[in-house]
Amino acid sequence: MSTATETTPALERATEPQHGSICHVEFMTPDLEQGKAFYAALFGWEFQPFMEKEWYFSTPGNWGPCGCMLEGPAATDGRTMLYVNVDDIPGTLERAANLGAETLLGRTEIPGGHGCFAKLRAPDGNAWGIYTRA
Repeated sequence: MSTATETTPALERATEPQHGSICHVEFMTPDLEQGKAFYAALFGWEFQPFMEKEWYFSTPGNWGPCGCMLEGPAATDGRTMLYVNVDDIPGTLERAANLGAETLLGRTEIPGGHGCFAKLRAPDGNAWGIYTRA
């Protein structure tokens, strides 16, 4: 009997964004300054003012999609989940809790050796997934 890893072809890595690549993310937060403080402390994101009620953010080393944080109501329904790569899920959940976040789902292994994920609700109400390959 074959396993998922035996039947899954090796993924090729692109060296630049391709058609269909996620290139920009936008999300809303009720308070831009509080959002900036939380996401900078938890994920190391850097923020730059862009428009009156919008801040541009970039990820550490400018790796992965960047985007904008806009002032407005948080997406609390959890129907669309964005996942942020982290080094350590338990440590990130602990840091998030110390910053006022709530754990929605603890560290969960993805079958087939595809890593682990968890979910949290930030103090602004937004639900986020976190992921690690390890």
